Amino acid sequence: MAQRTCRYCRRTYQLNKDNFGHNPQGGFRWKCRACVRQAVREYNEVHSGRAYERTQLRNDTRLTQADRARYGTQLARRDGGYTCFYCKEELGADFHIDHKTPIAKGGQHALANFALACMPCNQEKHAKDINEYRVWRRDRGLSILF
Repeated sequence: MAQRTCRYCRRTYQLNKDNFGHNPQGGFRWKCRACVRQAVREYNEVHSGRAYERTQLRNDTRLTQADRARYGTQLARRDGGYTCFYCKEELGADFHIDHKTPIAKGGQHALANFALACMPCNQEKHAKDINEYRVWRRDRGLSILF
């Protein structure tokens, strides 16, 4: 398997999503996950006010807990249980509600456009629609169960 050296800590790891994670364009980052965590921590310490404002803005656009619970129940009923739409793993209480067609690409906040997803699949999918995500997974040799 391919390896990559982190450009920050200079440690070498296997090149996979667990060690480097994917960038929004679908490639691997050049910074290992440990260095990314440290950089985020340092940024948030220096810019705590900005981080708080960003969180508040993001939370204002998110579903309320009541909406999340209601949609989660409806999606589980529709899709046959609390499983990730993409990888079919069982979900706990920390499930994500994903937009099959992202808002950025004209998707709607509607039950027909929602799917239950685990955090890794939802973050990998990013702003891809279902077909783009299917191609992205195929190109990386990952299973396609949707």
